Amino acid sequence: VHGSVSMDHGSPWCEEGQRMYWLVGHDFDDHPSCEVSPGVWEENRLVTLPLEADALNKQDDEIVDRHDCKTIYADDDDLLDIICMVGANIGKGYGYNELFLT
Repeated sequence: VHGSVSMDHGSPWCEEGQRMYWLVGHDFDDHPSCEVSPGVWEENRLVTLPLEADALNKQDDEIVDRHDCKTIYADDDDLLDIICMVGANIGKGYGYNELFLT
């Protein structure tokens, strides 16, 4: 299961603010894809979410058990930020939320 983040325009994670989708979660290589021309999408490999799990959540592997992410305005800079929900590796770790400020 993967979550997704998408924006019709103005993505801060695309170089020119293009449309964007970002598949996130469960060991997925987390990079946004930007529409560089109509119908042509390219990954922005300069932007990523960290994949390495912290010490409390390395029970079965080294990868974050990220389930889903959404965009929110978390601070007062008028830029979208990302909040992600992380699972607990089937109850073996500690689920938590991640907040990435842009």
